[in-house]
Amino acid sequence: MTTKLKLDFDEIPAETLIKIFEVRRFVWAYFKLTPETVIVMRTRRGWHVYIEVKEDLDDLDIAFIQLALGDDFKRACYNWTRARLGIPNWNVLFTNSEVAYEPELSKKLFEIIRKEGGKG
Repeated sequence: MTTKLKLDFDEIPAETLIKIFEVRRFVWAYFKLTPETVIVMRTRRGWHVYIEVKEDLDDLDIAFIQLALGDDFKRACYNWTRARLGIPNWNVLFTNSEVAYEPELSKKLFEIIRKEGGKG
């Protein structure tokens, strides 16, 4: 079983998104997460990042790890509360705001986290 992490970053350029991933590599090693795919979608306000990891994580772990990876903090608070309450489909990104797939940025972010994944 795998787990999909969903991250939302608003109002930042691609260079800042790359820097966030570089700075937060510790999260991948600490939680021994093994990334399998990364998909970056440009949105009208920033970026959606979808990361498939090999590990099977419970909802509260997903909510916390997304926050630790830099997910929008308000979204993270709502997600954690919905997950804690057992609300189905709690981890929502509004895909109607997505305007383009970013293959080069997806590859770059995957390369950054792949180096740290599963090390712990």
